[in-house]
Amino acid sequence: MKSAKKILSLSIIALILMQSVAAFGAVTPAVPERTALSVEQATKKAITNSSSIKNAVDSESLGDETIRKATDSLSTATTGAALVGAEIGLMSAEMNRALNLQDIDAQKENVEYQITKYFNSILSAEKDVALFDESIEIVKKNLAIAKLKLSLGMISQLDYNTAALDHEKVVNARQTKLSAIDAAYRDLNSYMGEDLDKRFDLQLELKFKEVGTINLNSYADKFVKDSLTIKQVENGVKLAEYSVDNYRTPYNPMTGEVIDSAAVRSYDELVVSQNQALRGLADTKKLVRNAVIATYNGLQDMEIGIKLSEIDIEKAKMQLVVMEKMLELGQVTGLEVTMLKYDIHSKELALEKSKNTHTLTLMAFSNPNLLISVGGSSQDKDKE
Repeated sequence: MKSAKKILSLSIIALILMQSVAAFGAVTPAVPERTALSVEQATKKAITNSSSIKNAVDSESLGDETIRKATDSLSTATTGAALVGAEIGLMSAEMNRALNLQDIDAQKENVEYQITKYFNSILSAEKDVALFDESIEIVKKNLAIAKLKLSLGMISQLDYNTAALDHEKVVNARQTKLSAIDAAYRDLNSYMGEDLDKRFDLQLELKFKEVGTINLNSYADKFVKDSLTIKQVENGVKLAEYSVDNYRTPYNPMTGEVIDSAAVRSYDELVVSQNQALRGLADTKKLVRNAVIATYNGLQDMEIGIKLSEIDIEKAKMQLVVMEKMLELGQVTGLEVTMLKYDIHSKELALEKSKNTHTLTLMAFSNPNLLISVGGSSQDKDKE
C-alpha cells in the first residue's frame, strides 16, 4: 500500500513538472507596445480632429469678407429702414467675429478637459481590474474551502454552489470592466482621430485641492461677465434693442408707399422680440449663477465625503495592525487578514476616484465656459 501511494505521489509530481515545462515552453502572444501619451499630446490630436473647431476657424478666415459685404450694404442703403437693416447686419458681423475668436479658444479648452476626463476614466478602470484580481484570489480561496467543507459534509451542495457562483460573478465583472476599457479607448481614439485599436501609456496627474471659502455672489458675477454663452445672448439683446430704437417705417423709394409684407417686421413684432431677448438673457444669467452655486455646494459636499473616507481608511489600517498580531497568535486566519487588506485597497481606490472627480469638477468651476458645457454634448459633437 505504501509503495502504491509513493508511486501515485511521484506520478502527480511528474505530471505537475510536465505541465510546468509545457507552460514555460509555450509561446506567449506578444503584447502590443504602448506609446506614452500626455494630456497635452492627446489634446493637440483631438483639436486637429475637431470638425467644430475647423468650422470656427473657417468662419474666422471669412471674417474680413463678411464685414466688407456688410459695410457695402450699409453704403448702398437708400431708405431709412434699409439703413437700419444694414447697420444691424454690420453690428452682427462684427460681434460674431469677436465672439468667434473667443469661441475657438473656449472649444480648445473644452477639448483638453474632455481628454483629461477620458484619461481619468480609463486609468480608474484599469485600477478596478487590478482590484478585481485581488477579489478573484479571495473568492478562489473561499471556493476551495467550500469544496473541502462539502467533502467533509460540513456544508450543503447549495452552499458550495453559491460560493461557485460568487467566483463566477467576480470573474464576469472583471471581464465587463475590461470591455468597458476597450470601449473607452475606442471613444478616445475616435475623439483624437486615431486607429480605434490603439492603446497608450496614459500620463495623467490630478492633484486634489480644496475649493476653499469664496464670496459666492462675486464669483457668480464674474462668471456671468465672462461667460461666452451670456455674451452671445447679450449680443442678441443689443441687436433687438437697436432694431426697436432705430425703427423706420419701410416704404418703396420709387412710389413712396408703405411696404406691408410678411417679410418685413412691424414695430410691435420687434418690441416683442426685444422683450423675449431680455427674458432669455435673464434666464441665461440665472442658469449660470445656479450652475456656479450648485457646483460650489457639490464641491464642499465631496470634500466632506473625502474626509470621512480618509478617517474610515485610517480606522481600517489600525484594525489591520491588530489582526496581523492576532494572526501571529493563531486567533484569525490568513484569509481574514487578506480580506481586510482587500477592503482597505477598495476604499483607497474609491477615495482616489472621489478626489479625481473633485479635481475635474474644480477645473470646470474655475472656467465659466467649461462649467456650462460640462453637462452638454460638446464632447459628443466631434465623435461623429
